[in-house]
Amino acid sequence: MLKLKLTVENLAVIKWWIDGSHNVHPDCRGHTGAMLSLGKGSVTSYSRKHKLNTKCSIEPEIVSVDQVMPEVCSSYNFLEAQGYSIDYSEIFQDNISAQLLEIKGKLFSTKRTNHIKAKFFFVKDKIDQGEVNITDCPSQRGCGLM
Repeated sequence: MLKLKLTVENLAVIKWWIDGSHNVHPDCRGHTGAMLSLGKGSVTSYSRKHKLNTKCSIEPEIVSVDQVMPEVCSSYNFLEAQGYSIDYSEIFQDNISAQLLEIKGKLFSTKRTNHIKAKFFFVKDKIDQGEVNITDCPSQRGCGLM
């Protein structure tokens, strides 16, 4: 019998792994996968189809983070309401171009990313407020997930 083991390492930083895939459904829409961990094991995870089509491989990464941001904010607010002192939520992502767009916003846009709507820069506001931090996590490394 397999046992699920959850551990809490540091409640000051809430760790999320979020990834998006481009054009994987028959209607050419992308898909989001996300997981929250407080140490070892997944506290919660999400798998959702995108509600819109995307033009390039950077856009589904941004759409995915935007799609999961309500849960990122809710987990932050919930743990704070329980009396824990939360520094920020850390989002691990494997696309550096998407990370730069999320951190720098529309100022980092070029001709190739001009079509990305400003509504997907909600995460930039959360970064500017100090609630969210974006961290590079190349797919093959796993970034402490195991």
